[in-house]
Amino acid sequence: MFPTGAGWAKTVPVVLVFNEAVNQALAVPAQGEPLIFCRLQGTTQRVPTAYNFLQGGNVLLMRPIPEWPAAQQAAAEVEVVVSPELRDIDGIRLGSSGDPIVVGSFTPDADLQAAPDGRIVTTIPEDSARDQLREIPIYLVLDRPATGNSVTARNFRVSVAGGADLQGTVDLPIVDAGVADARVARF
Repeated sequence: MFPTGAGWAKTVPVVLVFNEAVNQALAVPAQGEPLIFCRLQGTTQRVPTAYNFLQGGNVLLMRPIPEWPAAQQAAAEVEVVVSPELRDIDGIRLGSSGDPIVVGSFTPDADLQAAPDGRIVTTIPEDSARDQLREIPIYLVLDRPATGNSVTARNFRVSVAGGADLQGTVDLPIVDAGVADARVARF
């Protein structure tokens, strides 16, 4: 799970990486509550979140709508919670039976005046990942929106073992369901 710890912008997306593709219709149903959600630590109230599955359902990108409420509260942690009912595409339960599982937490308490530059949350697949297909998109996830010309093929490069750069273009912002998001770039 990304991010972890403190010092994140109030707009930072959450990235969950699964070792098996998740049953997307079960995880985030059209009707009813998602089985993966965020809440403030010590509460049961779910934080409004937009969900996007990437890499065939192995990666879930969760974005706050419009920002994490913890940003208005001193040192409030955001917890990422998974229901024990979550299943992969083969129907195998990903958690144990019982109570929901807190898979991680982070604190969106960055002082944007003291640290105006954004931070990299993660890349998808992660940096130095092995055995990846060249045809899959590579994503760069940032903690706050980037300007369109600040992330380019010169500073967001993808290299193969041995150091040779792959040829490609960088899309920023990416558009999903008609909504442009400048926190995520695609190579």
